Amino acid sequence: MAYKIRLIDKDNEIDAFIELFEVVFDKQMTTKLWEWKYLENPMIIDQPLIYIAEHEGKIVGARPLLPNRMKFGHKILKVAQPCDTMVHPDHRRKGLFTKMTRFAIKDSKENGFSLFYNFPNQQSCPGYIELGWKKILERDASYNVFSPKKVISLKISNFVLSSIANIVFKSFFNKSKISSLKPEISYDINEEKNITKEFEELWRKCSNNLKISTVRNKEYLEWRFVKHPKNDYSFFTAHKNRDLLGYFVTNIVKNRDLVEGRIVDYIIKDNLKEVFLSLLLEALEKFKKEGCDLAATWAFTQPELQQVLDRCGFVKKSSFPYNIFTDTSFFVVRKIVSNCLPVNPLKKENWYITQSDQDTH
Repeated sequence: MAYKIRLIDKDNEIDAFIELFEVVFDKQMTTKLWEWKYLENPMIIDQPLIYIAEHEGKIVGARPLLPNRMKFGHKILKVAQPCDTMVHPDHRRKGLFTKMTRFAIKDSKENGFSLFYNFPNQQSCPGYIELGWKKILERDASYNVFSPKKVISLKISNFVLSSIANIVFKSFFNKSKISSLKPEISYDINEEKNITKEFEELWRKCSNNLKISTVRNKEYLEWRFVKHPKNDYSFFTAHKNRDLLGYFVTNIVKNRDLVEGRIVDYIIKDNLKEVFLSLLLEALEKFKKEGCDLAATWAFTQPELQQVLDRCGFVKKSSFPYNIFTDTSFFVVRKIVSNCLPVNPLKKENWYITQSDQDTH
């Protein structure tokens, strides 16, 4: 079979892309979501970075990139995250994943991109490694479960095993005593309706201590969170004497009959633990009022903040009991340029990552 790898025709092939998406992932993507993700991204000038495999006039594969700007030391570089990769079931095992990826790497290099990053699971990670990605660290989410019985019953179908697990896990989860935790310093915590210029100013101040991180300017934050056509985000701020010291971005999603509260992004001045704790307690209180079964966030590249999560009863995905029924996934990167980058991306301690850096959570 002859396949042609090329960029998508955004004026005539959106419907074909969405149709393939629904066949491969068995879920819908609206035109509005497609446009937000691939056309309205501030990094997109005109042409979405969607590389497709064409066969007999039909799209049978796609390898989209989500472009981003990241700060590497004192420089801002163009980077991209592969996402929504798909191959029609009738055209698998034809090497299309590799062909589309190599085409994307070549084209991205010619257009000034410096690096690709991604979060593959254990099954797909070897394919990335084979194509030059380097494994940096395990992507380790942290969870706080409010409804152990419901979580366990959905994860373990066998009634006897579920009952035993529920007893063990309930005892385990009850170790958390969030109600007794109080910050040593009082902050003015508010839930905001919009993203203000303060958010960008805080990121600029904090970015001096961040070696590699997404550029969180106002334009990016508004596109990423305020203009999202599907997810509804809330913004919490912590002030002291009118100075913004930190913010949280949260949302609530229903995932496989579980209601999950997510802390998807945050910036904390100097990684102040008390600021993070104050915002965390406010977010958890909101999650409980909204009927969430669990709370989730990432802090695996921020050990100081992970300590606060531990104090509040959060448990890492890689630890008991979650490692019994959750899959392993990784954070991987691939340099596109041959020259040295301002900061070494292969050192895990150089990265600042939150859940919002993974595709479009």
